[in-house]
Amino acid sequence: MLETIRTKTSGWMAAIILIVVTIPFLFFGINNYFSGDTATYVAKVGKEEIDPNEFRSRLTDERNRAQSELGSGFDPAMFEDPTRKRSILDRMVEEELLFQAARDAGTEMTDARLRQEIENLEYFQKDGKFDSAQYQILLQARQMTPGGFQELMRRDLTMREIPRQLEATAAVSDREVDRYLALEAQTRDARYFVVPAVAAEPPTAAAIAKYYREHPSEFMSEEQVALDYVILDAAALTISTTPDETTLRARYAEQKASFVVPEQRLASHVLVAVPEGANADVQKAAAAKAAQLLAEIRAGKPFADVASASSDDDGSKSAGGDLGWLDRGMTDPAFEKALFALELNQTSEPVRGSEGYHLIQLREIKAGSSKTFEEVRAQLSEQVLESERERVFADRSGELIDQVYADPTSLESAADALGLKVERTPLFTRAGGPGVAANPKIIEAAFSDAVLAEGNVSDPVDLAPNRIALIKVAEHKPKALRPLKDVGTQVAARAQATHASTRLSDRAKALEKELKAGAALDALAAKAGASVTDAPGVSRKALNHDTEIVKGVFKVPRPAPGKPARELLRLPQDRFALVEVTRVIDGDPAKADKAARDQAKLLMRAALASSETRAFVDSLRKRSEVQIFEERM
Repeated sequence: MLETIRTKTSGWMAAIILIVVTIPFLFFGINNYFSGDTATYVAKVGKEEIDPNEFRSRLTDERNRAQSELGSGFDPAMFEDPTRKRSILDRMVEEELLFQAARDAGTEMTDARLRQEIENLEYFQKDGKFDSAQYQILLQARQMTPGGFQELMRRDLTMREIPRQLEATAAVSDREVDRYLALEAQTRDARYFVVPAVAAEPPTAAAIAKYYREHPSEFMSEEQVALDYVILDAAALTISTTPDETTLRARYAEQKASFVVPEQRLASHVLVAVPEGANADVQKAAAAKAAQLLAEIRAGKPFADVASASSDDDGSKSAGGDLGWLDRGMTDPAFEKALFALELNQTSEPVRGSEGYHLIQLREIKAGSSKTFEEVRAQLSEQVLESERERVFADRSGELIDQVYADPTSLESAADALGLKVERTPLFTRAGGPGVAANPKIIEAAFSDAVLAEGNVSDPVDLAPNRIALIKVAEHKPKALRPLKDVGTQVAARAQATHASTRLSDRAKALEKELKAGAALDALAAKAGASVTDAPGVSRKALNHDTEIVKGVFKVPRPAPGKPARELLRLPQDRFALVEVTRVIDGDPAKADKAARDQAKLLMRAALASSETRAFVDSLRKRSEVQIFEERM
C-alpha cells in the first residue's frame, strides 16, 4: 500500500536522482516535433530508436556534471571528441538492451516496488519518515505529473532488474573469501632502488628544429571565435498592464483549488494481498482472513500488532501499518472512499482494493482550509503580470526568429527591428570565455557547423527560462601551427625532456638485462649511483614507501624457494625501479572477524555481478540488431 501511495504522488525528485546516477530515461519520450519522415535517429536497438534529442540531452547532462565536478579544470572540448560521444551513445544503447531484455523476460515493476523506491527518498521525509505534505509541495513546485514520473521510474527499475538479480545471485564461497582475505592481508619482503634520472644536454638548434617539425600538434594555437550576439530577456521587458479586479477574481475562481490545503487523514492499514488474476477460491480465502483479523482487532488486539504480524504490505508492516498523512487522490478509489468515510479512531470493514483486502484505521484528522481572495490578491496580480510578460516574450521571440529567418546571415536587421543591442564577445576557445561565452550552450552553438562553418545566425539558445540568445561568428581563428620563434623555448624544453626520458628508459632496460642475467641488486644500484631500500613485511596499504612501487611489488610473481623474483617496474612520470621480492607471506583468514568477512564477500559479489552484467550486455549486443549512426551525433 505504501508503494501505491508513493507511486501516485511521485514527481520531480526522480529527475534529480536519475541525473545524479546518470539515468538517461529522464529524457525518454522527448520528440522532435519538427522532424519529417526522414530517419534522424542516432541509433536503433531492435525496433526502438534513440532520438538525437535524447542523445543531446544525455550529452548535455554529462557535460554539466563534468563541469560541476571539475570546476576550472573543465574543458568543453572533451565533449566534442567523437570517441567520448560514441562512448555515451554506447551506454544508452546498452541501457536500452537491458530494458528490452528485462521486458521480454516478463519483468514487471509492481506498485509496491515503486512505492518502496520513493519512500526512501530523504527529500520527501521529515524526521526520517515520508511526509505527504512535503511531497505535495515539491510535486507542485516542479509541475510534474504523477503518471509521467511513474513511467520514468518503472522503466528505470525494469532496466536495472537484471543487473540486480545477477548481483543477488552472485555466489561467493567461503573458500573464495578465505583466498581473498589471504591475498588482501598478504605481506612481502622486498628490496628496490629507483633508477636515477639521466641529465640531457640542452638541444642544439638543429635538434630543436627537428623536434618542431616532427611534433607540430604540440605547438598549435587553439581555435578561437568572437561572437556577435543579441539577448532577449523576458525580465527586461516593460509590461504596462495593470490587472483589474474582474481579471483577478476570475483567476481566483479558476485557481481556487490551488489555494486550498486539503483535509488530511493519518491512517494505518492491514493488507491481505490478493494476487492479480487470482481465482474465486483465493479471493474468498483472502476475504475470510481479513474478516478474521478484523475480529481480532475488535476483540481488543492492538491494530499495530495485527499489522506487524499479519499485513502483506512490507512497506508499512514494520511500522505497525502506519501510512502517514494521506490526501485525497493518493490511494486507489475504494481505499480513499472508505478512509474518508471513517470516524476518528474507527476501523473499517474489509475494503477490496487493487492489491487485496484492506483494514483501515483512522487515527487523526487535519481539517482542510482555504485562502481568501484578499489573502492572495498580490500573488494573483503577479501571476497576471507574469503571464502577460510570457505572452509578450513569446511574441517578441517569434518576431526575432522571423527576422533572422528572413536574413540568416545578419543579426543587425533583426536587432534593429526589435530595438535590441548587438554585442560582441572577445575571442575565446572551446574552454569558453567571459560573460555569455562562459555558457556551455553558447560554446556548443558557437563551434557548431551551422554557425561556424556556414556562417549563419544560430537557432535560439536557451540561457534560462524566457531568456534566449542568438549568435553569429564575428571572427574565427582556426587552429594553426605557431611560429617556431614564438614557441622556441617550449620546443627546446620538450626536446630536452624527451631526450632525457629516452636515455633513462635505455639505461633502465640495460640494468634490467643485467638483473635478469643474475647481477646483484646492490651492485646494479651502485653502478647506477643509487642506493637500495629494504622493504620487509610490506603490505598492500603501506604508506612508508612509494605507493606506485608498493603496487609494483605486489605484481611481481612469487619467488621460487631460495631464488628472489626480480622485475623492472615502470612507474608513472617516466620513472623506473628495479625490485626483488624474497618472501611472500599470505594473511591468515582465521584472524578476520565476521564484519571483515561480510565486507569481503560483498565486494567480491559486486565485482562478480559487474563482470557477469558486462558479459550479459555483450551477449545481448551480439545477438541484437543494433545500428549506430555516428554522423548524426
